[in-house]
Amino acid sequence: MWKQVQQQWMYLENIFQSPDIKKTLGKEASLFDQADKFFKGLMLKTKNMKNAFRLMKGNNALLDNLET
Repeated sequence: MWKQVQQQWMYLENIFQSPDIKKTLGKEASLFDQADKFFKGLMLKTKNMKNAFRLMKGNNALLDNLET
């Protein structure tokens, strides 16, 4: 799930950086901004972890957020 989110985020990040797209797709841009904030926070949290799997193991809330 993490890898899927990362792939989608990388694709959408380029699209939603455009001010014209943000203006045209206001609701979608807002949803992406939320996902962007979550994903960047997750990357910062796991940046120095040697085993990110430990963060995921037994953490249903994180999995639910990734699925959302």
